[in-house]
Amino acid sequence: MFSMIEQAIEAQFAWQDIGYRVPVSINFPAHLLNDETLPDRLLVHVLHLNGVPTKLCFELTECSMTELQIHYIAGVCRLRLKGFGLARDDFGQGFRSYYHLVNTPFTELKIDRALIANCENEESIGVPQKGIRALAQYWGLEVVAEGGGNVAQLALLCQFDCDAVQGFLISKALPTQALSDLLQQ
Repeated sequence: MFSMIEQAIEAQFAWQDIGYRVPVSINFPAHLLNDETLPDRLLVHVLHLNGVPTKLCFELTECSMTELQIHYIAGVCRLRLKGFGLARDDFGQGFRSYYHLVNTPFTELKIDRALIANCENEESIGVPQKGIRALAQYWGLEVVAEGGGNVAQLALLCQFDCDAVQGFLISKALPTQALSDLLQQ
């Protein structure tokens, strides 16, 4: 986890040097919140690297949970108090999504790609997207749609007022320097 943060902050400085302020999201298995000292240690590490906590967002997934619910609640609250962003990753994939959405101080909601797939061919798929967007707006969350694999999907996601789209149409995952080159283009 700490080496990923180091790489993310180094990349942010490199992108800033060419004129871009790029926030970075890092997958964060919730079971790490069993360690109550982790939010403090993460903050110290980020500040030591001259990083900015608000420029880092931890994406919590449903595939991992804490031993006790109180570890989850306390951990996510501590991360937010330290200034880190929190994203509900893969929203709509599991049964806990809505429960955690309303009970966790998230800053971002990432709609699972399964809810995006084939949206350009099935008009009924847009109804839940609009509802999810309305929920996110109500709670002041940014909405990121995972997927967006073709131009038609991207156009629909823009109509749904998503704040950002993550998908291969925009770019595959890139190393830091390759993203820097892409930004400069």
